[in-house]
Amino acid sequence: MSSRLREISILMSSFNKGSFVKEAIESVVCQTFSDWELIIIDDASTDNSVDVIRPFLKDKRIKLFINQKNIGPINVQKMMMEKASADIVGILDSDDVLNKDAIQEILKVYREDEKIGMVYSQAAYCDENLKYKHLGYAGEVEPKKSNLHHNMISHFRTFKKDAYFKTAGYNKECLFAEDADILLKLEEVCKIVFLNKVLYYYRILPDSQIHGFQNEMKNRSSTALARLNAYQRRLGTNIPNLSRVEISEVLFFGIFSSVFCGRYKRALYFSGQILKIYLIFFLDPRFYYLVVKKLTKNIILKILSR
Repeated sequence: MSSRLREISILMSSFNKGSFVKEAIESVVCQTFSDWELIIIDDASTDNSVDVIRPFLKDKRIKLFINQKNIGPINVQKMMMEKASADIVGILDSDDVLNKDAIQEILKVYREDEKIGMVYSQAAYCDENLKYKHLGYAGEVEPKKSNLHHNMISHFRTFKKDAYFKTAGYNKECLFAEDADILLKLEEVCKIVFLNKVLYYYRILPDSQIHGFQNEMKNRSSTALARLNAYQRRLGTNIPNLSRVEISEVLFFGIFSSVFCGRYKRALYFSGQILKIYLIFFLDPRFYYLVVKKLTKNIILKILSR
């Protein structure tokens, strides 16, 4: 009975989050919908993460795989996709928590239209103790626009495996922005729906992958690469894409973030691409409007996140 296919596979990558992983797992166990499996891959944690996880293995829906050597988040994501048995997967970080009806609400949306390949919800951003700080940035992508234009897709992210396998999968070059990369690929191959309910509680931790100046710059550099790759894939298609001036703005900031995190070869690559795509971008007043708009948005987000 326990080996049958479940309706959804929740995928959790574990690495040195022993202080939080118990709450993450409990948030799955306590779901109002019970026909799930939880795939946990511990990537050679050096803390007590595995000891915290082991007692939960009494529940046959929970499966733990332990890497003897650290293989990194992208390889772990690929591994989890291969291990998942359900047609739908959901991503839960080992330091975050699901709302008790998250799975039930997500599956309701999938049942409305078989063409739907991805469903994502709103999230609440919290401190280390899960005290609410502010609402997440997720929202519905405007008609004839894309997540390339406005970064609207966030947690709780779920998608169908068949949609994922229509893409090239995770790109190791986009480390620190692997989620942005795969989401852009998914929106190119399937119908995406936003569920405007808070189903996910995201912990803001000072040592997380995207916090701290260096990590933030790596995230922005890799995000710029993911957006450039998406721009190039979409040329000559009907999929909503950026204009030349819009991708020039992306690359302009990508150059600086790459330099600040020591990715000098990528900075040179971005420089070459911006000149190849739009040689006279610096003469276009729209470019400066986009730059000022981006800087203003970043300042506002910094203020709100304090």
